[in-house]
Amino acid sequence: MASASGFAINVEATITVESSTTKEKVRTKFTASLDTYLKGIAFIKYQVLYNQIAFLLLGINGVIDYSALTINSGTSNIAIEPNQVPVLGTVVMN
Repeated sequence: MASASGFAINVEATITVESSTTKEKVRTKFTASLDTYLKGIAFIKYQVLYNQIAFLLLGINGVIDYSALTINSGTSNIAIEPNQVPVLGTVVMN
């Protein structure tokens, strides 16, 4: 049996935050939340859901809104092959 390979999930968004936080603090919290989500679906689900990523982002305290959310440069769910594991890639908050 072959071992699974990592499939990087890269997220970029333009966010609006409250004055009580910073984009960097949001990025740090979102990165941890995204990493937990990706680890939780490994070998169980074979899609990274775009709407779940949006939900995670809006769930971070201090986030008012977002636009231009992309996952691996797209705006749809990401299919994961059975021999792949979704892993945290880059996270950019503009």
